[in-house]
Amino acid sequence: MVGVVTAICAAAIFPLGSTYMEYHSIVGDLFSCEEAKRDMFRSSLGTLGRFIALKMALTALSLNLPVPSGCFLPSFILGGAIGRLVGELVAKLPPSMALSTMVYPGNYAVVGAAATAAAATHTISVAVIAIELTGQPHLFLPIGLAVCAAFLLARELGPSVFDFFRRVAKIPEYASATCGGEDADSKVAGDVAQPVTEVPCVTSNTTVAAIQEILEWGRAMHAVHYPVVDNLT
Repeated sequence: MVGVVTAICAAAIFPLGSTYMEYHSIVGDLFSCEEAKRDMFRSSLGTLGRFIALKMALTALSLNLPVPSGCFLPSFILGGAIGRLVGELVAKLPPSMALSTMVYPGNYAVVGAAATAAAATHTISVAVIAIELTGQPHLFLPIGLAVCAAFLLARELGPSVFDFFRRVAKIPEYASATCGGEDADSKVAGDVAQPVTEVPCVTSNTTVAAIQEILEWGRAMHAVHYPVVDNLT
């Protein structure tokens, strides 16, 4: 499966040179406001549109692989490309429709990157990362507003990418610390924990054959830890 996806990605990205550049080079070109460094994404909006479509498809494909493939930088770059596209479109508006005569598509890219990464990870600390990464503190207000809006909207629409990974790996969700209500201080883990039947456990009465089955299950599920308990009740 990994080899098939790798072959698909290689066949898809090499005709479009900008997709197989190093991440820092892509980020630098997306965020740059200098004319000399904008040729890759400024020369053709079609190229930028193809880059977005291809990046979105390949990121979704690679995230389903059973090997670590990263999620923060791909979502960050994807959001930056979308923001860059919006910025380039705004820059091409006629003066009568433009909100400002000074339009910097690179600033739109920074805001889009931060908002997309915040929506994917359900974190608002991305705002600080984006400001420190780009060194543009004057964008604190638009980045902060975009990140907060993306964070709140994403929480309503679905789980974060980390919760998605947890569900794909069939890792049980831990009970929330607030599930005990007002008397949470007097409750213990056994009062709020729910029995988990999907994860096999090892007890003193587990047979060797059953342990072999558990190990086979672990290899299939890429498990590295196996619960050892006194009993299954």
